[in-house]
Amino acid sequence: MRSPNHKGEPARRTLRHFAWIVALGLLVLARFCEQAEQTYLAVVSAVIFSIGTVLPRTFLWPYKLALIGLYPFGWLATIIFALTMHISLRRPLGVWSRLAYLIHRDKLSSERRR
Repeated sequence: MRSPNHKGEPARRTLRHFAWIVALGLLVLARFCEQAEQTYLAVVSAVIFSIGTVLPRTFLWPYKLALIGLYPFGWLATIIFALTMHISLRRPLGVWSRLAYLIHRDKLSSERRR
């Protein structure tokens, strides 16, 4: 069964959200710039926001390029997160496992003494 979007292209809503995120990012960047640059970045952000809202398909290729460019960073962040979780969970689980074994062993030895 084919999906409604069988060409593999993102939905208009996704492209619209991408344009809004880019515009918001430019506004945040403008906050840390000088006055002349703030005005320029604010105008560019407003243009991107308005075009992205009305004509989201104009951001198809920037969206695809951003996905291709940011994919390795997302992959690397996922690997680092997985390793961090594995390392941070492995030690406490080992301690709890050893503690449970010691408690269980003590109970068994006390039952054998009776």
